[in-house]
Amino acid sequence: MKLSTPLKALAIGGAAYAAASSLVFYELMDKRAKIPTLAFQMSIKGVEPGIADDDERVVWFYNQTFEEFELINADGARLKAYYLPAAEKSDKFLVCSHGYRSNGKAEFRFAGKFLHDSGFNLFIVDHRAAGESEGQYITFGCKEAEDLLLWVKFVNEKFGEDIQIGLYGVSMGCATITTLCGCEDLPENVKFAAADCGYTSAKDEFSYNLQKVHIPDFVI
Repeated sequence: MKLSTPLKALAIGGAAYAAASSLVFYELMDKRAKIPTLAFQMSIKGVEPGIADDDERVVWFYNQTFEEFELINADGARLKAYYLPAAEKSDKFLVCSHGYRSNGKAEFRFAGKFLHDSGFNLFIVDHRAAGESEGQYITFGCKEAEDLLLWVKFVNEKFGEDIQIGLYGVSMGCATITTLCGCEDLPENVKFAAADCGYTSAKDEFSYNLQKVHIPDFVI
């Protein structure tokens, strides 16, 4: 059956839309994406240890010795976390959740000294597909929240359930901890969550980024 000219145009347009939107989703979610021309491509400049190394907070932070921990998530990926105890014995633990295309130490290199000096034991994670953790796809807090629950339970098992736990999340990390706060399995000794510059949903993030590259979002 031959397609009419309007149907051909529609088919071509649909294929182009599918290709363009798929490229956007690939760029957003796959950690291997390296396409610099898309409007939302984020540079990793600024998250490396050498950046702002003249700031005394950053110098202090990267001079600390972190204990490293690992666990395997439900998808079989090996995840990494870094532990820095408070200067004096404390039962206050802060589980820190980083943002999109960042990593744990980079995200908290400025705030780390303040939090440490405030008496918190810092437990900083690298989410899936970030930092030294395994995984290929970023899920904007959906799967990251499941992983973070594993870390919270790990902290309880490692340090005892009589401790007090706080959650601190930035950007995608904020979406991760707020998602986690709605989990029925969240241990009762999680006392608070500091939600820093989060967003409403993964769907809204996709819509926002499609519009930034002039791709209409109403179709999907």
